[in-house]
Amino acid sequence: MAGRPTVAAATLVAAFVLSSAPGATAHSAVRTHGPDPAPIVSAPPSASAAAVSDWCANTTPDAHQYENGDYRYHAIYAHPADRASRLAALGGELDAAAFGASSLIEGEYGRAIRFDVGTPCGPGQLDISDVRLPFTEAQLAALATATHTATFDAVSEALRRQGFQVAPNDAGIDQLTSLTENYVVWLDGPAPAGSCGQGTALLDPTRSETNLNNFGGKLALIFRNGRDFCGADVVRHEIGHNLGALQPDAPNTTDGVHCNDAFEDTMCGWESPKVAGGPFNGLYFDYGNDDYWDPPQGAPLGWWTLNLSRFLCQDANCNRPPSVRRVPASQGEQEETGRTLKGVGDRRARDRSAGHIRAGAKRRGRAHGRSARHRARKRGHRPRAARFGRAR
Repeated sequence: MAGRPTVAAATLVAAFVLSSAPGATAHSAVRTHGPDPAPIVSAPPSASAAAVSDWCANTTPDAHQYENGDYRYHAIYAHPADRASRLAALGGELDAAAFGASSLIEGEYGRAIRFDVGTPCGPGQLDISDVRLPFTEAQLAALATATHTATFDAVSEALRRQGFQVAPNDAGIDQLTSLTENYVVWLDGPAPAGSCGQGTALLDPTRSETNLNNFGGKLALIFRNGRDFCGADVVRHEIGHNLGALQPDAPNTTDGVHCNDAFEDTMCGWESPKVAGGPFNGLYFDYGNDDYWDPPQGAPLGWWTLNLSRFLCQDANCNRPPSVRRVPASQGEQEETGRTLKGVGDRRARDRSAGHIRAGAKRRGRAHGRSARHRARKRGHRPRAARFGRAR
């Protein structure tokens, strides 16, 4: 908008790593980092990530919506123009991956990734849009062998043209502050070789409600691993980038967006040491609480941390309408039809059994507008896309 600065943007073309100048200024941005590599061995699905066998698409505008807050993730299944949609068969798997991504945060901190939920088959099911891309499978294959951001950029542009509010590189700050929805997108087509996902990564260390990572318009793009998709740990990793993990001020990083202190940490790279014998990216959401999540019982860190994010519910049950919740007699566990949430007690017990006690591992204490847009999108009366776009 007139008189307001635009967000500085840069394209990162190096795979997996991002080089950042130390002490990045507030409101500077890197729109996307290179594709994240596929894990050698996939982590076993958590109990809370069991596939929903009766998932179905939400085809009726305005119906079945569960209002759990304005700042949330909408799910999209995207497929090539010359291939039939497989959403009916894969919807349960995608539902499981999304809520499996959230379950680790729920267990560690009692918080949850807020998703757009509600379908005719269940008020707590993931609402997934079915998008036919304007590219053939061959065209997607060609993009996958081009620059490291070619696939990401093409999918972003296609979604923007279909009315999804994915922010462009040249979006003004006023445009970003009006966006309350991020997107997790599963691409059912060719993607960069050996990669599992790619996400918008913004560099803004300010501890403020107006931090760029605290607004919508971001994209977490998930790729296939064979015929199936990369799993919940990848979804959580890319969403972590969207929400601002990591910032260059974090002590345990060499590239500014990934940590390097625990192989099992959601946001760490392959070169990180194994600390608990667990799966890659699959056990912790900030091991030691010194990079991207404030210590729960210590002084806050000196830069943006994800516990400040509006996209993470304060209530771990925010995606589970009361009508589908039930609390069993077994201690430390809550269950909901189709999903199970392990309590903090279970998480700590598992950590102890792995020989890792988090408290002693590291030093702590370092010095209704959205609803209307949602209904419009489902009717097909989409807002004009010229204002919005996605990352390069």
